[in-house]
Formats: sequence, C-alpha cells, structure tokens
Amino acid sequence: MRILLVEDDEFLAESTARALRSQSWVVDVSARGEPVPLSLREDRYDLLIAYFHKIFAPETHQPNQVSSRDVFHICRTYQIPLLLVVSTALQDKAAAMLESPPDIVRFVDPAETLQVALDLLKGD
Repeated sequence: MRILLVEDDEFLAESTARALRSQSWVVDVSARGEPVPLSLREDRYDLLIAYFHKIFAPETHQPNQVSSRDVFHICRTYQIPLLLVVSTALQDKAAAMLESPPDIVRFVDPAETLQVALDLLKGD
C-alpha cells in the first residue's frame, strides 16, 4: 500500500508516518499542499491522508495550501480515498466549509487516524 501524507508539522508528520510504516506501508510525506495534485496524478496512491488545514483553502490560493476542489477532483478521478484529519469537535464545521464533500472523503480524529486507515485499506 502506498500513502501520501500531507502535513507541515515535522513532528506530527513523522510520528504519523512512522505509525503507518509500521504496517509495512510506503508513506510519502509532503510538507506543502501545492505538489499534492501533481503527486496524485503522477504516482499511484492507495490513500491520501491530509490534515484539514493543509487541504482546505478558499478559491484564492494561499501559500502552502491547495484548493479542496482540486484535490477532490483528482481523488474522484483516480478513485483515491481521502482521510481528512480534523478534531471531532470541528468535523461538522469542516464538512460545512467543504459544502458537499465527495463520498471518497472521510473525516477522522487525529487519535483515530491509524485505525481508520487500517480499516479502510483492509476493506473493512
């Protein structure tokens, strides 16, 4: 399994990647949002895990962010599931900000990221 993880906090990215790699998965880490669409087009990923603040951006692009619309389109086109990591308390707000997230999107609390990824990639 190959996973693309988008997070710019080095400690958070490395600890998440280490947990995922413990399952013998290949994990690529992107600290910035801009290369995500290109990476998803050029490489075959089984899962995209992104911290919500890295994927959501208004239509006017901000530094280090990418439009959620771009990512959703690519994930739909290539059938790549997307886990958006956002605290449980903010999940309803995040869903509302995204208007109508596609069915490939699942919101996950940071503490549950590994378990949800395991379940998703094992087909549960």
